[in-house]
Amino acid sequence: MAGNGLPHGPRVTGRHGDVTTPGARPGRLLLVVSAAALLVGACSTGQPPVSSTPPSSAVPATIGPSPQASPAPPAATFDPFVLGVPGRAPDISRAGEETAAGVTTEDITFSRDDVAPTEAYLVHPARAGRPAAPAVVWFHWLESGAPTSNRTEFLDEARTLAGKGVVSLLVQGTFPWTDRPTSLDHDLAAVAADVRMLRAALDLVAARDDVDAERICLVGHDFGAMYASVVFGSDDRPAALVMLAPTARWGDWFLRYWAHGDAPEAYLSAMAPLDPVTRLGAAEGRPILLQFAGQDPYVPANVAREISDAAGASGETRTYDTGHDLDAAAQVDRDAWLAARLGFE
Repeated sequence: MAGNGLPHGPRVTGRHGDVTTPGARPGRLLLVVSAAALLVGACSTGQPPVSSTPPSSAVPATIGPSPQASPAPPAATFDPFVLGVPGRAPDISRAGEETAAGVTTEDITFSRDDVAPTEAYLVHPARAGRPAAPAVVWFHWLESGAPTSNRTEFLDEARTLAGKGVVSLLVQGTFPWTDRPTSLDHDLAAVAADVRMLRAALDLVAARDDVDAERICLVGHDFGAMYASVVFGSDDRPAALVMLAPTARWGDWFLRYWAHGDAPEAYLSAMAPLDPVTRLGAAEGRPILLQFAGQDPYVPANVAREISDAAGASGETRTYDTGHDLDAAAQVDRDAWLAARLGFE
């Protein structure tokens, strides 16, 4: 994404800062640091994020979901209002703007009383006076060393769709990009905070005069897909959802790749109300596209099936012969699916 003339997202140094384990793929490192280490994310306005640790092509020998808790109802103390409710559009400040080939890209920060300042790109057709159009809210993946492990991941795709009239908002995540998992209490609050951020992004898009609020889709990859599923299952405004390579439960990755002092069963049970496999059940028949990779070491086939089952009859699953980052074929399918569901050509 270099050369777009706009600032990029925060630099991400890895799931355990600048420490790697030989033979472990950056982005989902084995546990090598203590809970006392602190991960600091710094926002950059220069080139795309580059990991200070060299990428490794090797992966841990055994990858899969964390052990699941015995079936149990969601924690009785869970308050669904921590996920936020539809509200007023957040305040916006603009740091820059550029227009090329009839598409305008705005570098913005949005915030609200319940949402910390969040960087985003707002991408839309340049011409004014257009009829209300469909919109997509995009949430990126986490992969240390990848220059797209931030709000730039879908920027080229959003610009392509803007040429077809689509408005896009590409948000920058905080947890676990610049704030790492440490404990149950912390992680619950941190996930809820980024869910509220994503709902505020939805409020921002839905309030625009150039957006048809009945034709908004959420698209996310990896952790971004997990957040999108929570919002989709908690808010009936999005018309459709696209999930790229998610896992089924927050604990699948949080417990495996970061040190926690919590008992796994207690952690999984308490996080259950926020898990994708829990929230997808509330989709109420709205269409869902699930895109998985056949060579993904982080989302085994059995986990992909579990997510597909949770999506039910409204879900459509497609698997590609590629890795966790997915490929151009997945993008072609995704954009065609979005055009069919949101009504653009």
